[in-house]
Amino acid sequence: MAKSSFFILILSFATFFSCSLNYETSNNSENSVPEITFTNVNFEKYKDGKKNTALTAEKLEMYKSDNSMFAKEAKFFVFDYDGKTETEGSCSLIAADGGKERYSLYGGINVTLHKQNMQIFADSLRFNKKNEQLTGSSDGEVRLKKDGLSISGKGFTASGVSHTFSFSAKTSGTILTDEEAESEEM
Repeated sequence: MAKSSFFILILSFATFFSCSLNYETSNNSENSVPEITFTNVNFEKYKDGKKNTALTAEKLEMYKSDNSMFAKEAKFFVFDYDGKTETEGSCSLIAADGGKERYSLYGGINVTLHKQNMQIFADSLRFNKKNEQLTGSSDGEVRLKKDGLSISGKGFTASGVSHTFSFSAKTSGTILTDEEAESEEM
């Protein structure tokens, strides 16, 4: 749940330099103007007196009309109850639809899941909090590193419920055995 909350917070914020990060077309000009804009922002969220999430961004825009947020050049962190970092990541843009609990990450995505000893790299990912599903685009490449496994492929999906992942298209990778890992360290 902490991971889900963290992704929601991260994807809720947005940033851009000189223009709005909301690229949806709208007939109502009020909907295309952010209600609140922050630059060089640091957010921390606390639960039961303990920090559970943090976000930094160059720019953050919040839109009241559709409960959306956008964050540019974002870094995010999720902490466990003891204050240890569970998840951390960064990307060029986070777009969040708070009402539907859907979040999109874009550009140079790097996410580290410390308890799973896993890193995820991509240019586009989507997270649906309601079903705890993380997906890549059908033609976008996602790279995973976990223990001695390094795998890249297209059609990526991962489940926060079952803690599984899969690729539905072209996939390639490398698996290092203990002997190979030891010889690489020398």
